Amino acid sequence: MLRPNTICRASPSQLRCLLTAQIPAITTTPSLLQNQTVSIRAKSTINKHARPKHGERALQAMAAAAATQTPEGDASSKRTRSAKSSKTTTKPTEQTIPVQPAAEAPSRPPPPFLVNRTPSNNLPIYLVKKRGGNKKLTLIRKLEGDRSTLAKWLAEDFNLDKGKVYVKAPAMHVEVEGDYVAQVKGWLEARGF
Repeated sequence: MLRPNTICRASPSQLRCLLTAQIPAITTTPSLLQNQTVSIRAKSTINKHARPKHGERALQAMAAAAATQTPEGDASSKRTRSAKSSKTTTKPTEQTIPVQPAAEAPSRPPPPFLVNRTPSNNLPIYLVKKRGGNKKLTLIRKLEGDRSTLAKWLAEDFNLDKGKVYVKAPAMHVEVEGDYVAQVKGWLEARGF
């Protein structure tokens, strides 16, 4: 349960879920990206008979906890009694959840080449076997830009001879002699491809 004045950390995907959730009990402020905080207003009236969608139960529980637990002396959530009616009205409580920015990668210039992904969102790196399976080649396809720089960087980072990493001129693919599919995929993913 949420306690008053508690700082909650939320990932960007959780914040997107929170912002796009269609729960009538929770509203968020539109200045999320400017102030780096999310403000949740929880009302005490939650429709308990409606079945919540997947992932909304936690948000409803958070809203109910914020509505029922109020700090002593908090002016934002006081119960008032009207002289004409005996109903109790509750003002919404507001709880601010600061958002921690994600760890920023060190800024470096973009590489002079681009590796496009396949339609199934995989990197286009394949193992080609030749000469009856005795010769293995790692093939990198769907390249744009300076392919020779990619070949040079691969040779330097994997400590390979420059003759073992080369650009195939007709198809403009980069080939590496040997089975380096997993290493090249990890190397490219580490650089943001």
